[in-house]
Order: sequence, then C-alpha cells, then structure tokens
Amino acid sequence: TNGLVTDEDGDYEYWVEIFNGTGQTVDLSGYALTDDRTLAIKWKFPAKTLFPGQYITVWASAKDRKTSSLHTNFKIDQDNEKVYLSTAGGMLIDSVPSANLRRDVSWGRLPDGGTQWKYMTNVTPGSSNKAPGYTTLLEEVTASHKDGFYTSQINLNFNSADQGVQIRYTNDGSDPTQASTLYQQPINIAGRIGEPNVFSMIPTNDNPDPGPPFYEGWQPPAGEVFKIHTLKARAFREDAPPGPVSTYTYVIDPEGAERYSLPVVSISTDPDHLFDPETGIYVPGNHNNFKQEWERPAHITLFETSGMPAFKDNVPLITSWSRERL
Repeated sequence: TNGLVTDEDGDYEYWVEIFNGTGQTVDLSGYALTDDRTLAIKWKFPAKTLFPGQYITVWASAKDRKTSSLHTNFKIDQDNEKVYLSTAGGMLIDSVPSANLRRDVSWGRLPDGGTQWKYMTNVTPGSSNKAPGYTTLLEEVTASHKDGFYTSQINLNFNSADQGVQIRYTNDGSDPTQASTLYQQPINIAGRIGEPNVFSMIPTNDNPDPGPPFYEGWQPPAGEVFKIHTLKARAFREDAPPGPVSTYTYVIDPEGAERYSLPVVSISTDPDHLFDPETGIYVPGNHNNFKQEWERPAHITLFETSGMPAFKDNVPLITSWSRERL
C-alpha cells in the first residue's frame, strides 16, 4: 500500500514487511530483497536481528538506506509487482505473489505467517496483520458522460462492472463513504448560476490590514463565483474493500468551451484538506497551517480549449508555502 502511512521523509512509498514466524532468532545480515527473479541479490539487509514474532518494515522507495529506516534500492508499483526474499547465498526463501494493489489497501498473509494471502484495509506496518481480509477488489465506477464542458444540463448515470454493489457518491470533493448518498437514479447536472458562494467566503489570510506594501489581507470575491460540478463515486460490497474513487468534472454553461480562451485546470479535494482549522492547508488554522510543509491528496483534470480533458489523475496537493520553498 502507499496511501495511509509515510516514511521518515513524509513520502508515501510502497513497503514490504518481514515477519519471523519461527521460534528461532534470525540474523538477516546479507539476506536480500529483489523485484527481479533473475537477480536474486539486489538489495542486501544490514546487520539486523529478527527475534521470534518480530516484524521489520522495508520501504521499496529506491532511496537505498540501511540506518534507522530500511529502504531498498528499487521501487515497486501497484501492478502485479513481485518481491523476493533470498538468503545471502541467493537461495529463495519466500516471495509475494502477484496482486493488483490499491491505495489504502495492503496485501499480506492472514493470519501472520499463514498460507492465505488477503487484501486488508487495516494497514499495520511493523505489527500483526488485522482482519478482515478479502480475496477480491472492486473495479472503478464509470460514468455515462465524459468529463468536459456542456452547453446544457445532462442526466448522469453511474455503472459498475461488479455485481451486487452499491454505488455511493459525493459532490463536495470528499471521498464517498458508506454514509454518502446512494446512487439510485440518474443525477441531473445543470448550471449553477445563482448558487451562493460558500468556500470562496472562507478567509485564507489573517492579516487585518490589506494595505501596502503587499496588500495581503483577505478580501471576499466581488460577486458570484462561477461554479462547476465535481462528483466522486465508489462501489461498496460486503465481501470486498471499498472500490477506488472515480472523479468526474463537468462544466455546464451556455457558452460551453467558448467560456474560456485558455486551458482550464480543475483541482478537487476534500474541503477539510483546505479549510479545516486542524488539517486545512489554505487557512491560518490552529497551527499557522498554510506555512506547514503539508501534503493533501487531490484530483486534477486538465481541459483543453476544446473543452475535452487532456488528462486526469490523483495527485498530492502541496501547500503554497512548500512551493515557495522549493
């Protein structure tokens, strides 16, 4: 998994966990990990003792560290990547079978040291694997209409390739949960002219004096802010972890793509990631938030001047303070 825990640098990296399920103490010196079966010894463990019942976490980050934290000299990704554990002599001891990984989902033996491999949403690096475990993953929810600019309202349908699922969705940028709105019928997506400003009315600067030399004091928008639609959908079923979050962005305006002469970038995220006093990165908050080197997950869509999406993807959202320092 790479979406719930970070390494000592604050980076989300994939990781593997070594567990000593025997009654013997094991000296890992010279033992090796690799993602290439033809190259048994790719990254060697330093002098390290693994006691019975103990766990060691190794980050597959390509940072190649062997001090307080262990980092391999190779990276793994989510697409059926295998990892092999060998002795110092190159003899294969164990391997992780192929599996498609998802953000916030780990793949491991349940119970520890057993023969069954399961997907788990209780991610526990450095400690015992936790139930429940699942044998399947759900697919992404698809939409009847592509992201884009539309000159009139549309009726949006969600679909899933998996049988027996519930599809739940949000329209405020947050990820759907079991408590989110249940999709039961087409969703009407229309223009939003006349809706009040909400998020743009949240002060993002606590400077009481907006005067010279920087004019940094927060000011409300001069009028109604043009608003678009961002919907996030996800499949749920009892025998599987929640499916991946699908994000769809729609601009409804009589002018369509002619409304703007330049490409349009849409960034969506949970409002709490931006404005919560404890965790929001665009407000002074309780911790001088916007000056912290914090990252928050987000989704980005780039629209060409034709109104069609050039690309869309999930990304980390970095604070403006971090960008200045970079």
